Amino acid sequence: MGDFPRRPRYHATSLARALTILDLFEPATPSLSATQIAHRLRVRPGSLYPALGTLERFGYLEKLGQEVIRAAALISGEMGYRPA
Repeated sequence: MGDFPRRPRYHATSLARALTILDLFEPATPSLSATQIAHRLRVRPGSLYPALGTLERFGYLEKLGQEVIRAAALISGEMGYRPA
């Protein structure tokens, strides 16, 4: 057939967005604002709030004030679900 990659059979858009957000955080940049995240992903900040809220609820992100978000798992060295 061609040299084109196959389209994935299944694609969870919300999950992909959440994982893409988490990929932005690294030891050199453990904190970002929603505006910075939106700018890096080239989306409107308002479109991120459902994913950011879910990631915060499951303990992957921590809100540090009005706008700043920190990757909780990156800081603590843990990954995984922590009940709210």
